[in-house]
Amino acid sequence: MQLWEPAQQDSPREMKASKALSIIAIEEKALSLNPLGLIKIEFGNSQFDTRQMYPISFEAAGDNLMVKLSPDFTQCKAIGRGGSCGTNEQGEECCAPAAETLPVQLLTLNTRAVDCCTPGSGCC
Repeated sequence: MQLWEPAQQDSPREMKASKALSIIAIEEKALSLNPLGLIKIEFGNSQFDTRQMYPISFEAAGDNLMVKLSPDFTQCKAIGRGGSCGTNEQGEECCAPAAETLPVQLLTLNTRAVDCCTPGSGCC
């Protein structure tokens, strides 16, 4: 969701809440929106670089709706894809502890053709 801040406080171009709700209703017909899903609001102005933020509180004051925003946290996208952002001396990735590795168990398989398909022969 993008949030637009008008240049003037009492701008005649402000969007009414009913208009915003009608846009969401149209979107819900095209996309299944999760009512419990997280929402990010993209905001920026001349004093604040545009970025995505989470709404943390809402305050209704007359006809105005004030939305308090909190910046998003930086995430290592490589970790989510099974990759790494780098490792430290202990082998820990920058975003998470190193994954526990299990020792590999080596087995000797029976290679005799006669016993190959009998139960317990070790060929399977």
